[in-house]
Amino acid sequence: MIIKKLVKPVFIALNVINAILLLTGTYSYVVDPKTGWMMAITTLFFPISLLTMALLGIAGLIFKMKIWRLACIILLLSTPAILKTIAFQFPHTTQPKKNGAIRILTWNTGLMNITAPDKDSAKKGNDQLYDEIRKLQPDILCIQEFLTSQWPGSEYNYIDSIRSFGYRYIFFSEDHFNAKDFFQRGTILFSKFPIIDSSVIRYPKPFAGSLLRAGIAVNGDTIDIFSTRLQSINFGANEYESLSKVKSISPDAVKGGKTILQKLRRGYFYRSEQIRQVKEAITRSQRKHIFTGDMNDVPCSYAYAQVKGNMQDAWLKKGSGIGRTFRRISPTLRIDYIFCDEHFIVADAGRINSSGSDHNGLFADVEIP
Repeated sequence: MIIKKLVKPVFIALNVINAILLLTGTYSYVVDPKTGWMMAITTLFFPISLLTMALLGIAGLIFKMKIWRLACIILLLSTPAILKTIAFQFPHTTQPKKNGAIRILTWNTGLMNITAPDKDSAKKGNDQLYDEIRKLQPDILCIQEFLTSQWPGSEYNYIDSIRSFGYRYIFFSEDHFNAKDFFQRGTILFSKFPIIDSSVIRYPKPFAGSLLRAGIAVNGDTIDIFSTRLQSINFGANEYESLSKVKSISPDAVKGGKTILQKLRRGYFYRSEQIRQVKEAITRSQRKHIFTGDMNDVPCSYAYAQVKGNMQDAWLKKGSGIGRTFRRISPTLRIDYIFCDEHFIVADAGRINSSGSDHNGLFADVEIP
């Protein structure tokens, strides 16, 4: 009896705290993280909070504590976020591309493995990227964090390497240029269909990034493809190590936690203006349009809500499960997306799981009826 009296208040407190985290993660998308960044952080843990709430509800039911009713109510109120986070097509098998469908692949390639420990490791990683691209044969390939030399015949001329897979048309944002080594990096689009016009919207400094747009002639029609990478948190090795030791309360862990919070806040601040620019550009498009890219934020976020708007999330339409695209930190991070406006039918969607990058590739087959 004494143990029950001690455990019950703790159990109720856990329910209440988790309920607050879950509801905040569900509805913080209505607040610009430029000012409400602390609320925005709760979206990162939404799948964990969701699972915890479900387990607490089951435990309350088993031990006949009325608090289980709270868990049911909170889970019901979090339904909108659940429907954004999880694709419910079970089971899912990638289908052969239909005649007339357009296969689009978006992939953050992590600067083509430039941070690999040695040249052989970098080559192995890039060979894996090439193999997956050749295997999937996308009609339109959007790559973020692309790096290349443009010296003709150079082994680091990755544009020519991918061009040889059958891509006649290329548009490169060239966001950053290293004059010393003649390397350029940014977002790039490869297409088997003609690119008839294009533009780049540069983001404010200090972020060296941009929104790429290409007008592409497809099957007698013209569509706009947008692709970008939004401000990341820029975690380094030290922050990843701190996250792996999150259970520790040592001075080093506390110091690492402060650095992580500072970087999260800064990332949300810069991303807010970029989101506004992307939303405006998509709204101005007078054509059928598709957005692809690495938004560095999760489906419950303000970024997702603003950029997606009324477009279709290809993963939710034809994917299965959470659809993790970032391979580090957590198994629940879906931060890469393909959004299509209402003129398209999403026929299929899937991921490329490859150690060639710290991101998984995301592809979709779309049709214009």
